[in-house]
Amino acid sequence: MLEPVSGIFDLTSFKMKRLKYSILILTFALSCKSGSTNVNEEIFKYSQILAAEEAVIDISINGKEFYDEKSRFKGVLLVNDNGLTINLKDQNQGNMIVNLEQKDWFKTKPYKVAFNESYSATEKKGSLMIGKLSSTSQNMGEGYVLSDGFFEVLKINKEVCYLFIKGRVKHPFNPDLEYPIEGQIIWKKPSTEFVRIPFESFQLPEAKSIK
Repeated sequence: MLEPVSGIFDLTSFKMKRLKYSILILTFALSCKSGSTNVNEEIFKYSQILAAEEAVIDISINGKEFYDEKSRFKGVLLVNDNGLTINLKDQNQGNMIVNLEQKDWFKTKPYKVAFNESYSATEKKGSLMIGKLSSTSQNMGEGYVLSDGFFEVLKINKEVCYLFIKGRVKHPFNPDLEYPIEGQIIWKKPSTEFVRIPFESFQLPEAKSIK
């Protein structure tokens, strides 16, 4: 009777362990990726459903979507040597205003404003305010200001303006109301009426994914 060749079962066991290890690594990598935002994929997705000069504000505050997914925003993009302002409003009186201020701001990258305890923590100064009408019958609103974290302009050209926001917001008149915020603004073909700097001046590196 033939004797089993020594080492065959050990080799099979080794291969199985290596396969399990590979699957574990792949699962971990995918879980990490799922926690990030792919900028190009998000822009492409919304470019298919947005009309020119329309924007979507996909933002969660305290783990809940702040605006209805069907909300479409329009507004004004102001760009000059001293800064950038985005003022967007939707059909339900939702409103978001973003300001970035610095002389010749577009010459130094990144286009990012960070906050620490409600004060700008970078050379570029600015502010971010977000609000909506929470009760039409009582004419009551809900609004916050970015107090910690950052916002960053990752793309700005004639086709799209893209911002990413992450941090914490506070109620302007009740600082005890503080919540985490994360999300994005995607504005398809924003109006250039008040853009005083050629888009070619904004040479940003390709942002593929962010966390």
